Amino acid sequence: MNNRFVLSTKKSLFDPIEVEVDGKIYQSKKLSRELFDELKKYEKDAMGGDLDALYKQVNIIFGIESSILNALDIRDIQAMLEFATNKIFHPDKKDESKNESRPGEKS
Repeated sequence: MNNRFVLSTKKSLFDPIEVEVDGKIYQSKKLSRELFDELKKYEKDAMGGDLDALYKQVNIIFGIESSILNALDIRDIQAMLEFATNKIFHPDKKDESKNESRPGEKS
């Protein structure tokens, strides 16, 4: 029986979270304490309806360029952040996202 749990600062046990925009796949950055500290700077403002803070949070997680984020519907930005949050805090939970088809396709 192995009594050792091995981790690495170089590679997580978990795969990155992925989102797809216009056929391009973006992967989350390493979900480190440093990244969460950066997200927290914008959390209160984002929760209060500050759109710039919401967009900044998505950019921090996925590194998606502002020009691409700005072209998306604000509800898609919110859904992307909710998707990432659920994957972070409930990684084993079945994805209940509304997005089971491509944009423009019937579910």
